[in-house]
Amino acid sequence: FFAGLSVAYALDDDTRYRLLRHPDVSGWAMAQSEIEARAIANLEARSSSLIPKPTPGADSGAFVTVSTSDGYDAARLVLPHFMARVRAALNASQVFVGIPNRDFLVSWTPDFSARRGFAAKIARDVRWRPHPLTDALLVSSEAGVRLADAKEMMGHGR
Repeated sequence: FFAGLSVAYALDDDTRYRLLRHPDVSGWAMAQSEIEARAIANLEARSSSLIPKPTPGADSGAFVTVSTSDGYDAARLVLPHFMARVRAALNASQVFVGIPNRDFLVSWTPDFSARRGFAAKIARDVRWRPHPLTDALLVSSEAGVRLADAKEMMGHGR
């Protein structure tokens, strides 16, 4: 996905859970793109009942948190339809996203008044919470997901 963060696929049903490894898929006669498409479709379906509920900032903007504890909250970052619903709920064409650990995704508008505090908390949480992922700030838009640039990071006190 970007340096230091990888995307993995899981077999997850009622009786088992495990991450896919090369030996698992080598006999499937499926390209990685097919596996990825199926994984995204499965998680989109699993996420279809989640309703992003914005919370207004004290002075401006708003944020949405996702914390279902299903082990896939951060992975929802790569779901185009789910993230479109988050942006729509926040009434923004572009939102910032933090995924400090596997079980948490937070997204906020560019004008969110507490963005500096959120950026600092993400940096702390990645060091102290279980299943840490990254302290990077990401940007979600219709074009996809990217790392926040230097100017955007400065706007978040980093």
